[in-house]
Amino acid sequence: MSGNSPHPGVDDSYDKLSSSTGVRKGTISDTITAKTDIRGSTLYRLLGALGYSFAQFGAIFDAVTEQEIDDHIERLTKGK
Repeated sequence: MSGNSPHPGVDDSYDKLSSSTGVRKGTISDTITAKTDIRGSTLYRLLGALGYSFAQFGAIFDAVTEQEIDDHIERLTKGK
């Protein structure tokens, strides 16, 4: 993930996110790969570190289609 951020200067690597939020690196990884559900407090800390508000996240989340979700789940399950 590191270095591929669409927002220059945003700490997007797991290590940097962990350092800037206090969220365990494994928790970040498990959340991103859908191995665990995210807690609201964790989401708040991660969004803040990435420079997003809940409103911005909501707009992005609302734009995700069912097909995109199905495709993502399929990619995750193929990796197991």
